[in-house]
Amino acid sequence: MLDTKQHAIILNASGSIGEVTPRLQGFFDLIHDKISTKDEFIEKLNREVKKFGTDPGRRKELMDYQMRLDDEREFGKEQGKQKEQISSIKRLIKMARQFKASDDFILKQLMEDYGDNFSKSELQEFIKKNK
Repeated sequence: MLDTKQHAIILNASGSIGEVTPRLQGFFDLIHDKISTKDEFIEKLNREVKKFGTDPGRRKELMDYQMRLDDEREFGKEQGKQKEQISSIKRLIKMARQFKASDDFILKQLMEDYGDNFSKSELQEFIKKNK
């Protein structure tokens, strides 16, 4: 524990154990798109959320942020896909070597299977490094 003089409280807006105050329940309802018109604070919070969503500058910021997140997610997927393909290439080379296949034969197979994603020289380098 850090001596920061702070306390962390974790609240589960979908939970069902324990009791919460009406104001906190109103906040949880807001999270679940059930707007409570009985609480002035919740109404004000809802207005601010709506204002944030309609402000052109903030909407652009949110859209830019979402696009960056999407780009990063796509980049991560591509990186994972490429790592898996490299693993598969190495396994294929190892298996081909067990059957005494020539480098030319292995390269031909790799070009057929992975030529769209890797250049001939990259595939030749995999073969060279996996002797």
